[in-house]
Order: sequence, then C-alpha cells, then structure tokens
Amino acid sequence: MSPFGWTLERVSHVFGVNRASVGAACRWVEDERDRRTLDDLLNELETCIQVLYQPPVLDLAR
Repeated sequence: MSPFGWTLERVSHVFGVNRASVGAACRWVEDERDRRTLDDLLNELETCIQVLYQPPVLDLAR
C-alpha cells in the first residue's frame, strides 16, 4: 500500500504504467530517503498534498 492508502494497482493505472514499474519506483524512493535532503523534500511535498486534499472546515454556527 502506498502513501495516502493507494494500492500499487491504482497508482499504475493513474500514471499509465505497469504495477512492477510502480513497485520498483517506490522501492527506489524508499532507498533514497536515507539521504536527509531528499527525505526532507518528500516530507514537505507530502504535507503540501495533504493540505490540498483536506476537506474544508465549515462554520455552520453562523
């Protein structure tokens, strides 16, 4: 299971590649996260994506 709960099959379908390619890319990224600068960058990117996809908070008390 990839971040955000997506399966490798879903990621492969969205990007138009096969599941094996997605799996290889995920393994490469996980290996590269040992590099502090890349890990920090990916953490920032993940935070940005989470903020974009959070449902808006509505104040219905008004």
